Amino acid sequence: MSQPRGLSAGPRIVNDGVMLRLLFCLCVLAAPAHAFPVSRCMNLSNHLEVGRDGNWHYGYRPEHIARIAAAGFDTLRVPARVSDYFSDGAIAPGFAAELRAVIETAQAEGLFVILDLHHYDALMEDPEGEGARFVALWAALAAKFDDIPEGLAFELLNEPVGELTTDRALPLYARALAEIRALQPDRWVIFGGADWNAVSELAGLPDPGDPRVIHTFHYYRPDAFTHQGATWRENAPPSPAYWGSPEDLAQLEAAFDSAAAHHTPTFLGEFGVIQNAPAEDRQRWLRAVREAAEARGIPWCHWGFGAGFGAFDPQTDTWDAAVLEALFE
Repeated sequence: MSQPRGLSAGPRIVNDGVMLRLLFCLCVLAAPAHAFPVSRCMNLSNHLEVGRDGNWHYGYRPEHIARIAAAGFDTLRVPARVSDYFSDGAIAPGFAAELRAVIETAQAEGLFVILDLHHYDALMEDPEGEGARFVALWAALAAKFDDIPEGLAFELLNEPVGELTTDRALPLYARALAEIRALQPDRWVIFGGADWNAVSELAGLPDPGDPRVIHTFHYYRPDAFTHQGATWRENAPPSPAYWGSPEDLAQLEAAFDSAAAHHTPTFLGEFGVIQNAPAEDRQRWLRAVREAAEARGIPWCHWGFGAGFGAFDPQTDTWDAAVLEALFE
């Protein structure tokens, strides 16, 4: 059987132990697919993806994970800027310990966990020059968390953009997936297309031939509504902007019809509206996106917990009731 476009990992020299793992991997790939164990997910945004030089942490406390579980979410997506803490083939011990603490705390609360490689800007700017480092980083992550139970998924890269087109990303995904599969043949792995994980880029993702791979997309359309007045962006869309016209709803339905028609199951890894949007329209958009996903059997993950799109106020230690209502009622 010919290999899908873009997913040939190339020849590898392996020792006997790795070969046995690869043979086991082939057995798993031949088995029937299992359902992706995610339904309602929350992004732990503005925490581990901030990076060494950032000062925009939201104010994480471990008890926040218990609040997420108690609210009714079944999964925690953990965006992490691992590339800032990776050198000489190893992840900095302190950062690795932080990652492990979040993962283990979430699993202790009964949450499935998605570890997402976030803000790898150098890879977006120079895919060829950074490609080997990207693959080595995933080899290190796979080895570091090989002991974590299967309630952990790996998301290879958040929102490819710039020079990292879908066609350029696919060979890198294949090489990273091969490193993961050499150690973890049944770990769930997630990846998406370019243009910020756009719905339209799903069409360029081939069937991976792996029952434990799921494709992801993000949805923030229209940008003029969801990102209105965003202080971190140059030339941010003006505020107030409103949403809910028949044309708005038609755009939403068409996007999710496209995602549902994809040949591989899909995961809505991010969607959200900035907090300063008009409150009624923000709630209307969140409910409409959530319902569009659920109507098509697409699991979803809200962006995010305690930051500028947040559902939770860490200062008052309270949920935004309108957001929870839009996500659960």
